[in-house]
Amino acid sequence: MDRGRGRTKSGGRCDRYQALRLKGTSAVQLDNSESLRMLHVPFDNDMWFRYNSFATADMKAGQAYTSDEVTAIYDNASRQPLILGSICHDTWKTAIEAHATDGHLTDLDIYGGIFRPVEGDAGDNATTVFSRPSAHGVYVAFFNYDEKHSQTIAIPIERIDQALAKASSVSAKDVASGNALQSAYNNLSVELLPSESKLIELRHD
Repeated sequence: MDRGRGRTKSGGRCDRYQALRLKGTSAVQLDNSESLRMLHVPFDNDMWFRYNSFATADMKAGQAYTSDEVTAIYDNASRQPLILGSICHDTWKTAIEAHATDGHLTDLDIYGGIFRPVEGDAGDNATTVFSRPSAHGVYVAFFNYDEKHSQTIAIPIERIDQALAKASSVSAKDVASGNALQSAYNNLSVELLPSESKLIELRHD
């Protein structure tokens, strides 16, 4: 069990990251399955994100395969599954990350806190912002809970990631559409329609 540390509202330190980690050759097995698959459950259930499944035989070494809140690792022939994740959540969603080598699952991490709240994000109760590291920078998730009004969220990059704040140039991309956004520099500004959510990736240029 791994633990990370966060801060309480009073500024003290507290443990708030716990993870179950399995490592080693064939870390997850279902009998003698030759058609093992992993289910990807999207972070948000809307028109932009879809459920998907990956065959372990096709997983590339060094690449992370993820699921949000819950996953099923299952034999596609017998349909025998192993269900992993959380039953409910209050603040943090459960994250599942898997790696494979030569068609076998070799690493499986299950942890609470897939995204962390960005402190002092937008100053508006109708919007929330979360972030987490990506392979090339930082993912930033924006949510507008107002069903009637659009929102514009502007956040200093230093609140999201200190390393990015020190970079000479930062690029931003909408993950769902793949469209590049205007260079972020010192601030990231995102417009959200009523009830809209967006996932943005920030990268060092």
